[in-house]
Amino acid sequence: MAVMIRTFKPGSHFFRENDHSRELYIIQEGTVSVYRKIGPREVELAVLQKGSVLGEMALIDGKPRSASAKAVTEVSAIVIDADTFHNKVRGIPSWFMAIIRATSQNIRKANTRLQVAHAELHGARISITLFYLLGRFGRPDAAGQLTVPLTEMKKYLILFLGTTHQPIVRTLDQLHKHGYIELNETSIIVKNTAQLELFVFFLRLFMRKAYDKPLTVTEPIIKLMNAVVAARPGILQSPDASTEVPGADLWPVLGECGLAAIYDKAIEQLRERELVTVRKSDQAPQGDNPIAANSYVLPNAVWKKWFVYFSFHDKVPTV
Repeated sequence: MAVMIRTFKPGSHFFRENDHSRELYIIQEGTVSVYRKIGPREVELAVLQKGSVLGEMALIDGKPRSASAKAVTEVSAIVIDADTFHNKVRGIPSWFMAIIRATSQNIRKANTRLQVAHAELHGARISITLFYLLGRFGRPDAAGQLTVPLTEMKKYLILFLGTTHQPIVRTLDQLHKHGYIELNETSIIVKNTAQLELFVFFLRLFMRKAYDKPLTVTEPIIKLMNAVVAARPGILQSPDASTEVPGADLWPVLGECGLAAIYDKAIEQLRERELVTVRKSDQAPQGDNPIAANSYVLPNAVWKKWFVYFSFHDKVPTV
């Protein structure tokens, strides 16, 4: 097929995401929207006008379309098919085409990351809204268990979020899989409201990008954080305060977590990451406990932030 000019009416598509078409378009007149479908929504990636080129990546790397493109106004565009394109570029050095292909691959990877991020955020929004609705419409029984009608809750979520049935079902299934809710044919059941509340607290921080720079610590340190929170749950309940742990109490916990032999390095890890401040106390050394004369102050807000991250970061629902 030779170079030709085509006219596209408003709303008509040049191509759709995942199509295997192989034409390149050069806009002569009009406006084109390039977008991706994320759930029920169209996420606009670019608006192209006269002189812009679209559809070139599929010609360069031969892969399916990475996005959709449709005319916003009436559009006149030059259409170049794959054979014509490759005949024209045959004389271009291979190293230059390699750079172009690499650039095309990087753009595709960026688009994939965008899709994943939107899927995670949408799943997080559904989970947070569900928690709000459970608190509003659910009635706890004597054991503190919440039960709400499944069909009714789905309708509320669709109404509140303007979403569709499918992402809600997927999110509920993932919450059930991770044990935050139970599902049967008629109901959503929450047996551990406190655990779900912590998960939602994490999701709110996640959506605010509080974890753009993840904290790097070893597995024994994570185990230590869990053990300290289990022994002193007030760390999670009073975020504006701090918790002081005597060295006499911290030493056996270090031993349980396999950190006694390297206690100084473990405490230094916590100190460098602003998870602890070391204070000298009035206590005398006790036997083989080298930290009995110290007291350790833990900022509750920082501990809660990272405790929920290590507990839930691999459980963000995606749709």
